[in-house]
Amino acid sequence: MKKTSARIMMIACLAAVLVAGCAAPEGNFPSNPDMKMLDKETEYQIVTKPTGFLVVLNHAHAQYAADFGAIISKCKDAVSIVANDHAESLHRRIRAVDQQRIQYTTDRQLSGLTSCSATYLVEWVR
Repeated sequence: MKKTSARIMMIACLAAVLVAGCAAPEGNFPSNPDMKMLDKETEYQIVTKPTGFLVVLNHAHAQYAADFGAIISKCKDAVSIVANDHAESLHRRIRAVDQQRIQYTTDRQLSGLTSCSATYLVEWVR
C-alpha cells in the first residue's frame, strides 16, 4: 500500500513539474487592438508625444525557473529595438535609449509564465 501511494505521489509531482515547464501557448497577451506584435512573446504600442513618443511594451514567456534578470534584459532590449525601428521608419533621429531610465515591472505566474511590462519616453534629436 505504501509503495502505491509513493508512486502516485511521485507521478503527481512529475506531472506538476512538466506542466509548469511547458511552453506558454501563443497569444500570451489579452487582445488589445492598439498593441502590435514584435514577436510571439512581445507586444508594443507607440504613443505620440510632443517631443517624441512613448514606447509601451509587454514581454512574456515560460521559464522553468524564474530568472528575472533575463526577462528584464529581454524587455529592455525590446524597448530599444522598437524605439530605434520606429524612429527609422519615420526617418527621424532619437536620443540614445538609456536603459537605466526604462520603467518596468515583472510578474511570475504559477503556470511558469514570467512577464515584464515596460514604458520609455523616447525624445527626438533637435
